[in-house]
Amino acid sequence: MGKKKKSKKNKPTASSFISADERTYLDSLLEGLNRINLENPHEQIPGPEFAQALLEGLPTDDPQIVPVVLTIREHFEQKNVQKAVKKVVFRLQQRGVSVPETEADTSPILVLRHSESPEPTAYLGAFDGAGNRGMLINIPQIPKGVNVSIGVVNSEEGIDQFIYLQYSKKQAKEVQELFFDQGGQVIETSMQHAASILEKAYLISKPGEATEAYLQLRPWILEHITILDHPIIHDFIPPESISEEVLTPSMVNKLLEHEFMQAWIVEPEKMAPILEAISSVEESPILVSETQKSERIQEIKDKTVADLYPDSKRLVLKDNLEETAYLFYKLGEEEYARLALLAAFSMAQNSSLTVNLFLKSLLGRSIDYYTYEMDALAESVKEEQDRSSGLIIP
Repeated sequence: MGKKKKSKKNKPTASSFISADERTYLDSLLEGLNRINLENPHEQIPGPEFAQALLEGLPTDDPQIVPVVLTIREHFEQKNVQKAVKKVVFRLQQRGVSVPETEADTSPILVLRHSESPEPTAYLGAFDGAGNRGMLINIPQIPKGVNVSIGVVNSEEGIDQFIYLQYSKKQAKEVQELFFDQGGQVIETSMQHAASILEKAYLISKPGEATEAYLQLRPWILEHITILDHPIIHDFIPPESISEEVLTPSMVNKLLEHEFMQAWIVEPEKMAPILEAISSVEESPILVSETQKSERIQEIKDKTVADLYPDSKRLVLKDNLEETAYLFYKLGEEEYARLALLAAFSMAQNSSLTVNLFLKSLLGRSIDYYTYEMDALAESVKEEQDRSSGLIIP
C-alpha cells in the first residue's frame, strides 16, 4: 500500500503565539486603534510578537490604519515584524491606499510634498485611428528618484495600457526620450489635464492589469489634483468666441487634410458592409443610369453615418476633437484648433434632416482609402498571377 499523503497544515499566525489574555487585549485594541500612542507605541504594544499579531489583524480596507502601520514599522525592527509590515503595505496599495515608504524600501513612493519637490510633468500624444493616445507622467521624489507613469488611453475603452515605476533621474530621462521617439506629435500639458484624462478613462475601464497599475498612482492624484469639469481648450478658446461661425465643407476638408488627422478613418471591420453594398449598387443590372446609382450610393452613405455614429459615439468624437483642438493650440496652430473645435460643436447638433458634414467627410475619406487599398491589392494579386503563369505582358 502506498503511503498516505499528510494533510497540509496551515501556517500558524502570530496570534497563536500570544497568551489568551493578550488575545483578548488584542481584540479590544483592534476595535480602538485610536488608543495607540503613536509617539510611544510600546505602551500598548508589549513586544514584537504582539506587534506582528496586531498587524495581521488590521482591516486593510480602512485607510485609517496607515499611521499605526508606520509607527510599528519605525519602532519594531525585528525581521518578523518588518515582514508583516510589508504584507500589510502591499494589501493597502492593492486597494489604492497610499503608504509612504522608507529610504531602504524600493517600492513606488506615492506621497509627494510639493514644497520640497520639483513640479510633476505630463505629456500627451495625438490620437491614432483607433482612438488611442499615449501619456507620460513624471513625479519627482525626495530625496531622489522619479515616479514614472506610462500609459495608453483609449477614448472608448478607457486605460488600455499602464505602468507605474520608480526610476533614477537618468533612467526617467531615458524613458521620456523613448516615449518621444515612438512617433507622432507629443505636447507637454498640465498635470491637471493629464489627471482628468486618466480619471475619465478609469471610470469606463474594465478591471485588469492596466487599472491595477493605475491604482498605485490614483491616490496621489485624488489627493493633489483637482479634476477638470470642462474641456481644457475652453480655457484658451472660449466657446462663445466661435459661436457665430458655421462649419463648411471646405473647412472640414482642410481639417482632415492635416497630418494629425490622417489616421482618423473608420475601422475596417465596420467598413466591410458599406463597401459591399456600394459594390452591389455599382454592379446592379437593375439600376441602369449613373444618376440612379449615385443617388442610391448616397442613401447608403447617409444611413451608414447614422448607424456608425449614434449619440454615444458622437460624444466620444466630440471629446476627441476638443482634445485635438488643444493639441493644435499648444503647437501654435490656432486656425486648426478653431476648425477642430467647430467640428466638435457640430457633434452636438444632431439633425434628422441633414447629415453631419464632418462625419460625412470622414466616411467618404474612409471609403476612398479602403477602395484604394483593395484596388492595389487586386492589382498586386493579378501581377503575381501573371508572373506565375509565365505570360509576358507588353
